[in-house]
Amino acid sequence: MNKGIRMAKGEWLYFLNCGDELVTVPGCLQYMGNKYEIVSGRVLVNGWYSYPQKWNWSFRFGNFLHHQGTFYRRDRMMPYDPKYRVLADINNNQCMYKAGYRCLLLTDLIAIHISGGVSSDRIKRLERYRVFYDNFGIIGVLGGSVVYLVRGLKYHVKKLLKSH
Repeated sequence: MNKGIRMAKGEWLYFLNCGDELVTVPGCLQYMGNKYEIVSGRVLVNGWYSYPQKWNWSFRFGNFLHHQGTFYRRDRMMPYDPKYRVLADINNNQCMYKAGYRCLLLTDLIAIHISGGVSSDRIKRLERYRVFYDNFGIIGVLGGSVVYLVRGLKYHVKKLLKSH
């Protein structure tokens, strides 16, 4: 992704992973100017679960911008830290939040994401806590544990209800 950032020529960066589908590019990007560094819309996970979006204090405890639904101003994009093999995007989002980047949250559906890729691996859990610790210390790890536990429960309850 860092190579792609260096090679990009446009005003906005967008990353789409294998198996995921771009639904729409927000028309507002062309009129954004320098008002926002990040623009993020909704992502449908596995065809039914809408990923939660936030850009506020809760970012210390989780990632609330889905990678496939987010556009970054190329001239303000931080390079990804290669020490994070799977969750460099979460680290970047947290670093940009800490640096005071401005994010516009849209209600538009941007992408459809199919789970089950490399980010579903068990290493993800360990790396998530490393990201939280590196950015927000032990409070980030403890808060992140609670957020992901609650998020996981909500996801599985919705999945169960959907199947009935």
